[in-house]
Amino acid sequence: ASAFAGEDVTVTITAQDGKIVLAKQYAHTESNIKIDLTNIKAGVYYVQAGDNIQQQIIKLVVSK
Repeated sequence: ASAFAGEDVTVTITAQDGKIVLAKQYAHTESNIKIDLTNIKAGVYYVQAGDNIQQQIIKLVVSK
């Protein structure tokens, strides 16, 4: 089970230059969250996901 399953989760994707390219809130999430990245350009991004208690950040490399 996901650490955030059943929680309200905010997901933010930030480019290396600090520009936020996606910010979305999900209510009562499942164990997986699907995000459509088809319009995101190639590059390095940081995905931050979390609730009011904990946050996780992962590095995402998009190549097209």
